[in-house]
Amino acid sequence: MVHEKVKVYYISDPICSHCWGLEPQLNRLFAQYGDYMDLHVLMGGILPSWETFPGDERNGIYEAKDTIEHWREYAETSGMPIDGSLMQDDPVASSFPASQVFKKLQEKDTKKANLFLRSVREAIFVQNQNISDAFVLSKLVDPEVVSQALTKDYEAKVWADREKMKSLGAFVTPALIFINKDGKKVRKVGNFSVREYEKALKRALRVTELKPKPVPSLRDWLKEQPIIFAKEIAVMYDLPLAFVQRFVARELGTDAYTLHLFRGTFYIKEN
Repeated sequence: MVHEKVKVYYISDPICSHCWGLEPQLNRLFAQYGDYMDLHVLMGGILPSWETFPGDERNGIYEAKDTIEHWREYAETSGMPIDGSLMQDDPVASSFPASQVFKKLQEKDTKKANLFLRSVREAIFVQNQNISDAFVLSKLVDPEVVSQALTKDYEAKVWADREKMKSLGAFVTPALIFINKDGKKVRKVGNFSVREYEKALKRALRVTELKPKPVPSLRDWLKEQPIIFAKEIAVMYDLPLAFVQRFVARELGTDAYTLHLFRGTFYIKEN
């Protein structure tokens, strides 16, 4: 079915914990309403370096180790777990290297770029890997791509995304900006539920009803996204968290996945 589309800018950053916490909502939003959206992902460039970081008074973050407590508190709220101990032991120096690789990939293959962004989030928040390290990035994508991306040209592309973000009226990540054919903007800056994003999409389209696509089966989703967290499954299939494990076993059987416990919750990984 052909729908009128709105341009949607998703403003994100590899080191943004709130972007990680938003993954369950965005999975559902894009699965059901992606046909209504012409999606563009921008990098927020929130951490060029700790030396130039102005501080985040609201969250009490002034240096790398300050992120650990904030990340873990937010993880409890969002349901998307974060370890964070690397910010004490081997702190990420900048979000720009990963952002630059994203921009390089985005030039030719937006799907590959978006999959890379997901893998970077898993690397930092779950696997405690320093995503400002070129060697770590080279384990996630072709080393030649990393080498080509870690240049002044791609650093400039991240800064350009940051300026575009400001021109759209967003100054923090995450943000979704919906822009219709008449140029009207509907801004959702911060974290919201799928229902709130649906309302924003309706306002941008000037309609009272949307026709959502069915959500993918868990089996098909796991082929596209090999690691899926309990919270993501709960949001995608409208389940209480207490029923997720039973749902997974019923939908997949025992041979298709491995269940991994992690910081009070779990994720499943394709076998």
